[in-house]
Amino acid sequence: MQAIPENAGAQHFNSLLGDNGPNLSLNSPTESGKWSRWRGAGGGLEAMNTTRSETNRLADAVVGLAGTIAEIIEARLLMTRSALEENVEAKGNALEQRSAQKTLQPIYNKRQAAVYFHVSVRTVDNWMRRGLLPYLKIGRTVRIPMH
Repeated sequence: MQAIPENAGAQHFNSLLGDNGPNLSLNSPTESGKWSRWRGAGGGLEAMNTTRSETNRLADAVVGLAGTIAEIIEARLLMTRSALEENVEAKGNALEQRSAQKTLQPIYNKRQAAVYFHVSVRTVDNWMRRGLLPYLKIGRTVRIPMH
């Protein structure tokens, strides 16, 4: 791979201008110690000094832009958060209503279930053993929800 000289752009530009234009050295320090670059303006070439104040202004603009972007992101996050909170609250209310409805269902013991179904307690035991009748067992107590 061929190495490209450090000032290759300026040399190419100088070759295009020929003997009529100034001899340019891009991105090189001038006599005053400031860095300069050349730009075309109004058909001619003029030097544009990049001083420390221009750099500070650019840095301030970048900081301002970053602050604005951060504010936009924060606003979007707050909107998303409030929408999620509303969604969670709505789902929580629905779940609470469903569990309240389940709580309102009557829960019988074996004897009450036998009376409800007009069968014997032994038949209720057989249905529970076969899995035909759902039940809850808490310790030795058996409860049968009716839905």
